[in-house]
Amino acid sequence: MAQSTAKPKGECSEKYRMSSAGFLLSLLFHWPSSVTLAAGLWKGPCKKFTSSLTSLICLDFLVRLSRLLFVLVHELAHIVLALLIVLANKQKILKECRGGLDCWRLSGLPCATLSRVYRFVSQVRLRTGHSSLDIKTSLLCGVLPGTLVPGMHVEMPAQIGHDEFIRFGGLLVSLFLTAFSGCLALDASPLWEYLFLGSAMAAAGSLLSDLPGGPLLGGLAPSGCFCCGNWGCILPREILRGDGMKSFSQELFPRFIVELLSNMLDVVELRGAQAGGCMTFLGSGDGKQVVAHRSRVVKSKRGHLASMLFSKLQRELSMKSWSFNPLSGFSSLHPLPIVVAQGHSRFGTSSEPAVIETHPHQWLGPHQDLVWRHDQSGRWYREDTEVCITVTHNGDFDGWKLFDDVVPNSQLGEWLKRLFHCGNDANGDSPKLAGMMDLLLCQGQWTASVRLAFVTTVLKHVDEICDWHKLEPSAPNCAPSPKVFAAWASVFEDVFSKEFAEDFQPSRESYNVLSTKVREAFENIYDLTAKLGAEADQNLNDWIISQGLLQRFCLEACKCFCQNDMLAAVHLFFERAEGTFGISVSCNLWPEKIILSAKGQPISLAFDPDKPLAYWASEPLSLSTSWPLSSGRMAGKFRWDMKDAQGEAVELYMRQGSCATEHLFHLNDDVNTTLLSTAKYFALPSSCDDNEQRPYHILIRGVLFDKRAIPLTKTRFLARSVMLGLGTKSQEKEAHSRSQKDAVAEDLHDIPQVINEIEMCWEDRFSLNRMSALKFAKNLGYLMQGRSTAGSDIDVLIYGVENSLWLGQQFAADLSRMFPLLNVVAMSSNWVLGMLQGTEGHVEPTNWTLSRRTFRLSDHAITLGISQSGTTYPTVWSTRMLQLLPSDPQLFGLSGNFDTVLANSIMGDSACFSGNIFSSLSGVRPAEPSTLATVATQHTLTKLLIFSAEHLLRSGQIHARHDLKADSSLSRTSKQMPSCELRLTEVQDLKRLSRTLLNTSEQIIGASATGVELHSSVNESLKQTGNYLSSHLQEVYWATLLPAMYIIVTVTAGFPVINGCWGLIADHTLMLDDSSIEYIAANYVTSFLDALLYCFLAAIFASGHRLFTGRRLWTRYCSRTLVVVDSTMNYKLLRAYASKLRSLAFRFNAFGVAGQNGTDHFVHEMTHLAHSDVILAVGRPDGRLSALAAAESSMIMSIQQARFISGKPSGAVEAISVGHNPWAKADLFARAVELPSMQRPVFLSEQMLGTEHGGHAPGTVMHQMAALAGADNERTAARVPWMEMKELISRLGGKIQVPMQEAETLVAEIVQEQAGLLQINPEEFTPG
Repeated sequence: MAQSTAKPKGECSEKYRMSSAGFLLSLLFHWPSSVTLAAGLWKGPCKKFTSSLTSLICLDFLVRLSRLLFVLVHELAHIVLALLIVLANKQKILKECRGGLDCWRLSGLPCATLSRVYRFVSQVRLRTGHSSLDIKTSLLCGVLPGTLVPGMHVEMPAQIGHDEFIRFGGLLVSLFLTAFSGCLALDASPLWEYLFLGSAMAAAGSLLSDLPGGPLLGGLAPSGCFCCGNWGCILPREILRGDGMKSFSQELFPRFIVELLSNMLDVVELRGAQAGGCMTFLGSGDGKQVVAHRSRVVKSKRGHLASMLFSKLQRELSMKSWSFNPLSGFSSLHPLPIVVAQGHSRFGTSSEPAVIETHPHQWLGPHQDLVWRHDQSGRWYREDTEVCITVTHNGDFDGWKLFDDVVPNSQLGEWLKRLFHCGNDANGDSPKLAGMMDLLLCQGQWTASVRLAFVTTVLKHVDEICDWHKLEPSAPNCAPSPKVFAAWASVFEDVFSKEFAEDFQPSRESYNVLSTKVREAFENIYDLTAKLGAEADQNLNDWIISQGLLQRFCLEACKCFCQNDMLAAVHLFFERAEGTFGISVSCNLWPEKIILSAKGQPISLAFDPDKPLAYWASEPLSLSTSWPLSSGRMAGKFRWDMKDAQGEAVELYMRQGSCATEHLFHLNDDVNTTLLSTAKYFALPSSCDDNEQRPYHILIRGVLFDKRAIPLTKTRFLARSVMLGLGTKSQEKEAHSRSQKDAVAEDLHDIPQVINEIEMCWEDRFSLNRMSALKFAKNLGYLMQGRSTAGSDIDVLIYGVENSLWLGQQFAADLSRMFPLLNVVAMSSNWVLGMLQGTEGHVEPTNWTLSRRTFRLSDHAITLGISQSGTTYPTVWSTRMLQLLPSDPQLFGLSGNFDTVLANSIMGDSACFSGNIFSSLSGVRPAEPSTLATVATQHTLTKLLIFSAEHLLRSGQIHARHDLKADSSLSRTSKQMPSCELRLTEVQDLKRLSRTLLNTSEQIIGASATGVELHSSVNESLKQTGNYLSSHLQEVYWATLLPAMYIIVTVTAGFPVINGCWGLIADHTLMLDDSSIEYIAANYVTSFLDALLYCFLAAIFASGHRLFTGRRLWTRYCSRTLVVVDSTMNYKLLRAYASKLRSLAFRFNAFGVAGQNGTDHFVHEMTHLAHSDVILAVGRPDGRLSALAAAESSMIMSIQQARFISGKPSGAVEAISVGHNPWAKADLFARAVELPSMQRPVFLSEQMLGTEHGGHAPGTVMHQMAALAGADNERTAARVPWMEMKELISRLGGKIQVPMQEAETLVAEIVQEQAGLLQINPEEFTPG
């Protein structure tokens, strides 16, 4: 909880658009001298304090002192309110606090209450609003006349909650003090005038900091992703001295890296952005010790995660740059040559979005230990230093195999708590992974090695550690304490330092010799109790010696001491882990290293060996970020994706000085002694040779997880590298810049541009989309060859999640209608996983018609996975599992780019484009309410459908329909199904129709394909309707805010409006005595009227708002429900869009969102909700077309039933329609928006019925069409001679005009040929 009345310099303009009222309040608060000058001018030169410049300065000082007093009172109010919540909260909301009072009481107050108060107060900090100023300087500026004053705020533990209560409480206290001091200043001494001015400025600051942005101040919340992922970088600080960045090189955490990571994080946020954290290494004290600094933050509802996280990180580093310890004196942090940033952003899944649950995670955290290292000569030395292992994790850690049984994550935490005698208060799964790393990573540490050897050689069952009780929170703990492990390790330390430290070379023989010496030391110690202590001696006998395990225990500890480096620890973890993982692991003992590993979750890395630079993220597209302070230059040169399907781990090692060859010689010699001895280091290829001297080198080694660890070689690494900088135009268009604009508005503005790109792409026969479409169409044709009806097995499977699934369902319906010989199925990716997964935890799709037995794909079936990001977990893994089916399906994928995790899953290690990937060309679109991505995906699927039909008909792979009557879809007797329902000319008409979307979108969006703003009446009409709709949704906001302000002002001032006005009239106009009956009676009446006014104030202001915005007055006084009524795909897409916009609304301004198909379930499902608080957003089909007239007529009938179900007009729903037909039924729609239709080709029915211009009622169109068709009955309609135009022209010999006699002869021939169909006697027919 942070209450801030000022923002760092430059930040306000980037994150907020402040109105003029907000600017004025900010000026009054941050420059009190403006108030002093105004007061001096108002008092005039005759007043005491304006007689000289000295007097003006004194006045300014007194006003500033008063302001500072009230600001401190304001912040104290926040603290008191938060403390009340702490005392009232029964849960452990301050879990991260380690201090507290243990065993004493004072004046009958329980120890627990005092402990809560102590812990809370110990974490409260008063901060300045400017990152470069400390609190003392800020306080000095507050009272120094003439200066600008930075804001102040209090920082409190984030776990307290009830932020709105604390925030508004401080605001109300400031407003009350202002009103109180103002009343006293009217008649009291001049001192109260200064207090009033100070309180007014403090109130101005509280309005800026504590009032939520909204219509009052015109604030705009910072944009970003509304929508878990790893990210980070490693680079030498030396490269920051070039490119004009020298000023960044000595910063503890350079702002340059903040910009680089922020650009990445804006894309990684697609995976989750409720909270985030970052860890970096810094030097401490004399430089020999390295500390890990971790900063974590929970994003506010409308906040920007990157800005909040890195601002907090910079503040914490600034505070810790100098610190004082009574024992060690002053200590300082200083930058290291290598900068490592290990970050993570998350969406609360396994635990709540609280700071304690936020990554990076640590179990033991920073702790002191004796660590052994060796120099290049082979001599070993030890140092007492701080050890801290840090982990980030994306995925689900389900359990770990301990003693041949998989221990679930929840029990694993209890087991680790007993083993370490140290718990972790976080509830998520990832902290347990950090605990496992603390257990497995023990190279050079005898205490950690002894502990791991105890687990692997002594323990036999998970319950053994709690004296064979069931492992649960109440079970006892009989594991050796940390002091016992340290005592055992001291024996190893003594033997190793005395006999092996000079020239110990790890090998199988040396392990045996060392372990034997240690065993002998244990056995030859005359008095173990005196050496180790009674507890350690007793535990050694009970756990190890009594079981005859001493030799095995000593040997295993020696192996762990030498072999379990960071990469080996990660490999050991994955050998027994259950779940999905994308992790990063670091340790401050090796601040120039980091381990990245992926299994089931993606991680991609980008490199520039010449800088050198390495950075990584869970979203591959985030790596295409630009190098800060450069003009469009990419930060990295190539990208490398980890094989998360099989599992893989890599170690990045930044080495300083010398040449790469020399480093590789020494490091690979050390690798020979580790557990993964075959995983050798190699250097990245760069412009320099490996034998050349360079300041820094990036060295890599890794393993692929399999039945055995397969080492990563340089050749394999380079074969999987992808060059960066080859994305689409949309992707290159500042996709990764930290845009401070409205992300949804940006997407809407770009729709015409992306549609234009799609059109040009599909017109280019050599484009990648056309190549994939050609392969897709050929496979469709292959499936239909030799068929007369559709088969029972699935020919085309389309799968996705949410928007992608709904678009895929419509595409499946269109594809099935177009090609009736195909069995097309669209289903959720989660259901596909449920069908294919054979492991524990799969979801069985019980509401689906297909089961595991009947879910069968035909031979060489087509599958199409749709995912805008290309990293949607169920879609990616469905694709991977479909690859394993024996039917050999042809896999295709559609996403926003060609280069995604989905594409890599389909293409595998192939370096060439396989023709199985489609791109909607929408690029990276972080906005959670999807607009452009949805339109682009739909248009791409439309292009694919049209291209497939056109290609198959042109190539002759399938045959067009010849006899329209025999092949009619209305026929119930025809056994022959056509391959394609449309003829080539009709497909080409559909193609022409799809091309009109570009011009139509320009008019709707109000922007051209080049990004130029256009004036469009359609766009203006849509905006006006949007404003009208938003006035419905803002009603609760105004009906809450304005009455609250009215009550605060009138009650604080003691002047209820009606009673107060009566008092003024009675005193000054009527001259009534306040003791008269008339005065008293009128006083009671006016007070009663004031009471009624207060009771119905919200309704009065709401009615006024309705009158002001032109809406109905007498409707329900409650929040509104928006119901989208449209086709199934459209209402689902729009319902999701509006619902995600709703997530940004204030709690007291929320609205409901629902939707249904107006031609299907709407009447049955929604009409019982037909009240005046419901707004229907209706999408109408174009009833001017004969094929859609019945659909629009049905839609209107449904709306009428909902609209007129109430007997009173004020009690009925309100409907707003959008459609192409200008006609709208009177009194049915409050507003109707007409979409443009002039760009599309004129339909035949429009020409025949004359409905191409103006509005036409769909019912009229239906009747006209029935009359045109001769609507007797089906039988008489069938007695009409029929011939294709092409055949008629052929029989006329190509002539357009013929004589009447020749025409009569031809008609007679046709009638004779079709006499059986016409059921007539040809002899009786006479033309004419």
